[in-house]
Amino acid sequence: MKSKKHIAYLVPEYPVVSETFVYREIRVLISLGYQISIYSLRGNPNSADVDQQGLPEALAIYSKSGILHIYAFFIALVSSPKSMFKTLGLLWHDMSVTKGPKAKGKLVFQFLAANFLARQLSEYRVDHLHVHFIHSPAQVAMYASSLCGVPFTVTAHAADIYNHGQLLVEKAQRAKSLVTISDFNKNYFESIGIQPSKILVVRCILDLPESGRSEVESSQSNPSGFVFGSLGRLVRKKGFLTLLRAFKIVLNESKLQPLSLQIAGSGPQRSEIENLINELGLQSAVSLVGALHPSAVSAWMRSLDCFVLACEQDRESGDVDGIPVVLMESMSYGIPSISTTVSGVPELVIDEVTGLLASPADPESLARSMLKLISNNDLKAQLVDGAQKHVLDEFSKESNIARLVSIFEA
Repeated sequence: MKSKKHIAYLVPEYPVVSETFVYREIRVLISLGYQISIYSLRGNPNSADVDQQGLPEALAIYSKSGILHIYAFFIALVSSPKSMFKTLGLLWHDMSVTKGPKAKGKLVFQFLAANFLARQLSEYRVDHLHVHFIHSPAQVAMYASSLCGVPFTVTAHAADIYNHGQLLVEKAQRAKSLVTISDFNKNYFESIGIQPSKILVVRCILDLPESGRSEVESSQSNPSGFVFGSLGRLVRKKGFLTLLRAFKIVLNESKLQPLSLQIAGSGPQRSEIENLINELGLQSAVSLVGALHPSAVSAWMRSLDCFVLACEQDRESGDVDGIPVVLMESMSYGIPSISTTVSGVPELVIDEVTGLLASPADPESLARSMLKLISNNDLKAQLVDGAQKHVLDEFSKESNIARLVSIFEA
C-alpha cells in the first residue's frame, strides 16, 4: 500500500484563534493518514484560547537566528548552485517590480528565511508544501520551493489578496495550484491575468454540528424577546457601527417587542462602539458580551433568534472579509442569518434562499432585512432549511477536504 505524502503547512502566525479553520483542515488530513509538519513565520505566545490538541508542534521560522538563515544560504549555494542562481533570479525580478525600499528589503529577508525553510523541507523529506494566505508566507514558500524542489500550493483568503497582495501573478505562476475560498476571488485572479486552469475553489473546512436547533427550540419564543446577535473581531470591516444604526431603526419600527442585540468579540473598535450605543440611547437593548472562548460559541449562537454580520469594506485600509466562517457556523446551527453583498458572502448567503442580504454600510437596507425576518416565521423556516442544505453540500469538510486532497495528489 502506497504511503501518504508528507505535507508541510506554512502559516503567518501560529497558533491564533482566527485561523482555527486551518487547524481543522490539518486534523482531517492527519485522520486520513497524512504526515503533517507545521511551520509559521512567527510564534504566538498568547495562544491560551487555541485548541492545539492533536496538532504537531510548529516551528517559527523568524524566531531562528539570522545566522542560521545565512548558514542555510551558504549550504544551499555550495550544494545546489543551479537552484540557488535560479532562485536569486526570481528574487531579482521580484525586487525590480516591487516598489519601495522597505518592500524590497522584506523580500531579501524572506529569501534568507526561505533558505532555512528549504533546508527543513529537504531534511525531513517533505513531499509538498501548502501555504495559507498569499502574502508574506507565500513569498517565503515560493523561494523555498525553488531552492529545494518541493512543490507548493497556496490558499488565498481575503485581506491577504486585497490589502497585502503583491506579486500575485508571480506566486500563481510558480505554485502548483492557486487555491482560493470563493468564486469572487477566482474571478479577481482571472481579471489580473492568472490562468483559470491554475485556480481552484476550496472552501474553509467547517465542523458541522450533528444537528441545528430542534423544531421545538425553533418554535419556542425566547423568554427575553427577539434576540439578534453578531460575533467577530471589533474592527470596521465587520460593520458593527452600521449594525447599531440599523438596530435603532428596527427598534423604532418593529411591532414586536422586546428586541435586543448581543455583540460578541473584542478588538480596537470597542470604545467607538460603546460611544455609539450611548449616542443612540441603546444601553438597555444592546449588550457587549466580550470575547467568547471557542467552546462557548455554539451555546451562545443557539440562544439567538437571528445572526447578523454586517460585513463592509474598511474605507481606510481596504480590508474586507472573504466568506466569514462565523456565518457558516450560524447557518449550520439553524440560526436565520443576515449579511451583506460584500466579496464572496453571497456565495454562502443567497438572498431569500439561505439567508437575507443587505447593501454594505447601509443601515436602512440592513434594517429592512432585519424587520423582514422578524415578521415572517415562514421565511425564517425556509431560510434555515435552505441554509443547512447549502452549507452541507458546499461547505462541509468532507466536500472540501476531497477537493484539497485531489490537488495535493495530482
